[in-house]
Amino acid sequence: MSRALAILYSIFLFAACLLCMPAVGVAQDARQDARQDTGQDTGQDTGQDTGQDTGQDSAHEQRGLLWIVESDDAEPSYLFGTIHTEEPEVLALVDELADELKSSRLFVMELEPRPETVEELSLKMHFHDGQNLRSVVGETLFESAVEAMARYNVPQGLVIKMKPWAVVLTLSVPPPKTGFFLDMALYMMALRNEIPVFGMETVDEQLEFFDSMRDELQIELLEQTLTMREELDKSFHELLAAYLDRDLSEMERLNEKYLAETDPEIAELFRARLLIARNLHMLDRVMPALKDGRAFIAVGALHLPGETGLIRGLREKGYRVTPVY
Repeated sequence: MSRALAILYSIFLFAACLLCMPAVGVAQDARQDARQDTGQDTGQDTGQDTGQDTGQDSAHEQRGLLWIVESDDAEPSYLFGTIHTEEPEVLALVDELADELKSSRLFVMELEPRPETVEELSLKMHFHDGQNLRSVVGETLFESAVEAMARYNVPQGLVIKMKPWAVVLTLSVPPPKTGFFLDMALYMMALRNEIPVFGMETVDEQLEFFDSMRDELQIELLEQTLTMREELDKSFHELLAAYLDRDLSEMERLNEKYLAETDPEIAELFRARLLIARNLHMLDRVMPALKDGRAFIAVGALHLPGETGLIRGLREKGYRVTPVY
């Protein structure tokens, strides 16, 4: 596997709703307009013996998509790992989560898909400095991008305004048929039940990494995206199978497998900025909701497991985190 494709796969794994929100925004434009350590003082005593094996949060043993988060100071909350797709098997999970979500006081997600958010995403995805996609990537690559984006019902007049990384993100998921991804389905259920919604991240925070990529890397990623679509599709289905098996460890293993095939410096950059830094931000920003209790927190599944994942992070803060589904 080439370096760029390995990076692209890592983008697919890490970017969470970035991989559906730009696609939704493009489609709208085109249509018109935590480790459990019982011997450690965490500073927040839960007052109970959790009964959990401290090895449970090992990166090799985590299984489950829905986790209950408990303390003695608030009503329980739920942590759910999403995958950003509209596959029917995935959307069927919404029914499994209905009771927990409907009984919640607050729905927490990475980025709330409000109209103004989609508009801001669209602005970030496009050139505003006199450049365009053709002038940056060249005629041949531009024509290939136009042909590929036609499958997404995005016309040439819009493609030419897009930055290379925005085309990469759009092409990194299958063409949306409905735009009704799992995250959107949960969001709509929250709205229907008049549950307040809190988005943990801003558009700038989610897109800063991509928008700051040097042009050479963006062009390389676009070339690989256009020529290696079959491999990316296979990788997606591997990830989907692990997700439907509720195997967070396998999802993490797939991620590390592809990161190991890229340049170590770049791989570490992805880990540091797209996973670890975002995990820390999410952990910090979700604390008020957990202290108030009855929150339903939905984030990309790869933010849950591992040494720096949310499960371990919450346990280190004294919460009891156990799998439900």
